[in-house]
This record gives sequence, C-alpha cells and structure tokens, in this order.
Amino acid sequence: MSFDCGQNWQPAQFEVPASPYAWYRWTTHANLKPGAHEIWSRAIDALGRTQPLEGSIFWNPNGYEWTGVFKVEVNVR
Repeated sequence: MSFDCGQNWQPAQFEVPASPYAWYRWTTHANLKPGAHEIWSRAIDALGRTQPLEGSIFWNPNGYEWTGVFKVEVNVR
C-alpha cells in the first residue's frame, strides 16, 4: 500500500480464503490527515516482481489481465 503516490510502500495483512479461486481480503492502517488522498495498492510475487505503476497499456474494456497498480481516491473528514 502507498499513501504518497508510490514514494513509500507498506505491506497489508491478508486473510487466506477457503477456496484457491476466491478473493483475498486484506487490511492495513494509515494515519491520513483530512482532505483528498489517493491510495495505491500493488501485488508482489514470490520472486519480488511488482505490478507496474502504470498498466493502462494492457487495459481492455472488460478489465481482464489489467496489471497496473490499483489507485483509489478517498476524502478523509
């Protein structure tokens, strides 16, 4: 997880699902000041390879095989 546009990264904690095909739930903690923020998340494999910061070159209308860092804008009150 990154809260500063990829300058620093921190790990998230995972819950292993019962099915190998299920989504993994994850949690993390952050102290964000009030205002707009962009939260970034990426995966890292066993070899240390990460998702690219910009994955739009692989994007398609259905979203399959999209491999870029996921970015979400939030507003903290």
